[in-house]
Amino acid sequence: MIKFSAFNLKERNTVDFHGHTFTEKGRDDGTLSIEEQFIIAEELNHALVSITPHNCIEVHKQAQNPEVRHLFSGIWFPGTEIGVLVDDVPTEVLVYQFNINTMDDELSNLPINASPDAYGRYVTQATNEMISNQFGVNIDFECVDGDCRRWLDGIHKQIIEKCPGRLAKIDPRLEQCRKYFLRKGLLNPDSPLALNMGGIYHDIEFIREMVNSCGDNVQIFYAHPMESHGHMNRVRNYLTENKLINGIECGHPSANPTQQQEQINYCKNHGLKITVGSDRHHHDPAKDNFIKNQHNSSELILQFDERYFM
Repeated sequence: MIKFSAFNLKERNTVDFHGHTFTEKGRDDGTLSIEEQFIIAEELNHALVSITPHNCIEVHKQAQNPEVRHLFSGIWFPGTEIGVLVDDVPTEVLVYQFNINTMDDELSNLPINASPDAYGRYVTQATNEMISNQFGVNIDFECVDGDCRRWLDGIHKQIIEKCPGRLAKIDPRLEQCRKYFLRKGLLNPDSPLALNMGGIYHDIEFIREMVNSCGDNVQIFYAHPMESHGHMNRVRNYLTENKLINGIECGHPSANPTQQQEQINYCKNHGLKITVGSDRHHHDPAKDNFIKNQHNSSELILQFDERYFM
């Protein structure tokens, strides 16, 4: 355990509560190793860094290796990012302050483990069925990679080629088409194109109960609220009214300064904690610059229990 009082925050005035890695088992969707993430955090002079792999915590066991841990001289704060359904809207929460071994057991025993591969294959199959029913065309499943980092690219290329309908003509740029399709279709619970995400995400009430069993003061944060597919207020209000979260990731690259300040004001008005995160999956100078401009590290760190600092 690292004592927060050991740090001179005049020299370390930034933190990063959100990042991803590549692991041998392929259960997270980053391209960086834990060693690379620690090196980046050291170069950016962070006071604290949290790696938050999707639905797993295997990287935190790797990080306990002294040869790895010495690469970052600040506070390492283990976390995880879990896919949840909030009032039928698929989104994510960030979880901190848990027992690593207990959390590993709980995540491994989920009815369906939402690993990148499982997620990609599930959504690909469901999408194939949905597109077939809605548009009368069949997407070639064999041509769509099961990896969630690439499955949507393959789907969209085939939609653009095979569907004469409106979705295929929104924008020839794949990225814009993808964002539209996610926001208005697959992940929008009010859309006739919506997938049944109950097969891969779990109700927030179930996840809240599960993670509460992993520590005496587990903390849950609403992750990147601006990426809730047009349902940010709906999700945020549900989480707050039902006391399902401890805070919100107010600082995230998807939020502009006005949106970030609105989230901060909301947290202050509702007694919620605040975090900032780069959500770094790979080398990304834009995310480095974003996180370097987020300050007040001591205020953010003091929100947490230093027993969980490593």
